[in-house]
Amino acid sequence: PAGTEAYANSPSGGQIRFRARTAAVALRVRLRAPYSPSYNVMPLLSGGFDIYASDGDGRYTLIGVSKYDPRLDSYESVLCSIPLPDRPLDFIINFPINETVESVLVGVDRGCEVLPPLPLPEEDRGKILVYGGSILHGFCASRPGMTMTSQLSRRLGREIYNIAVNGNGKCEDETAYALRECEGVRWLILSPEGNCPTVDWLDEHMRSFIRIVRETRPEWNIAVMSFMREARERFQTDYRALRLAKRDCQRKIVEDLRAAGDRRIVFWDGGDFTGADEDIMDGAFSQGEECTADFQHKSDMGFFIMTRAIEKRLRAFEAAEVQP
Repeated sequence: PAGTEAYANSPSGGQIRFRARTAAVALRVRLRAPYSPSYNVMPLLSGGFDIYASDGDGRYTLIGVSKYDPRLDSYESVLCSIPLPDRPLDFIINFPINETVESVLVGVDRGCEVLPPLPLPEEDRGKILVYGGSILHGFCASRPGMTMTSQLSRRLGREIYNIAVNGNGKCEDETAYALRECEGVRWLILSPEGNCPTVDWLDEHMRSFIRIVRETRPEWNIAVMSFMREARERFQTDYRALRLAKRDCQRKIVEDLRAAGDRRIVFWDGGDFTGADEDIMDGAFSQGEECTADFQHKSDMGFFIMTRAIEKRLRAFEAAEVQP
């Protein structure tokens, strides 16, 4: 599809991992085009990078971000400058989510030996594929490392492929055929409802999408994840009604497939990530109303809440899988 093709080169979810005993890490970046101004996307998220470091315990800490002129299509930036560590650190550099990266060169201290990254703690448990629209694509975190897929990768210690497509994750059959070619996958997380215009559309296309994936990937765990609450729901009650109808549609799809014998598919109600959906109008403070950047797309807090909820549910399902 044309819209999907337009975002095919968006690098959201991309990472560079390596080990080195270096006090500084720098980048030389060439973008396809300068930052396209947007009211809800910071230049750092759109065309910048951030960097995390770990001393080998699997706990990664933010140590720097790229500082660049968003009016330019190429730049150099010292990502971080820290005291020289006494041993190699494990680094993760997160790619931007929007602007196409034509090339990126990484610089370290002169004479520094660059080593392969440490194995991810749960690397042997399989990769995770994430497919949906703009929210899973990463809009509107403050920087690349705060998108859901970046956070989840750090928390789980697994490789995650972000296949979400801003405005165009509509469960097209063509995408399902492409995704099922991925190897080494344990999970496919689906959350496309924002790009599906009606409940009927969602029902038809999601059922077809899952059927195509299952033709060759019966071993994958599939999680269908409905949307979290959004700030606009308090006054736009028609939108709230549509979200709940789409939620019920997706739950029914999963129930039908499980009743037909598919025990590797689950439904995650995004409305429960910030408390029970039925409590939204109780007049109390609502995380659901405060975790968006523009009343719709997630802020850093929204992505943190989403990531924590996904991790909890994913680990619970996997724990149940290994029970005798």
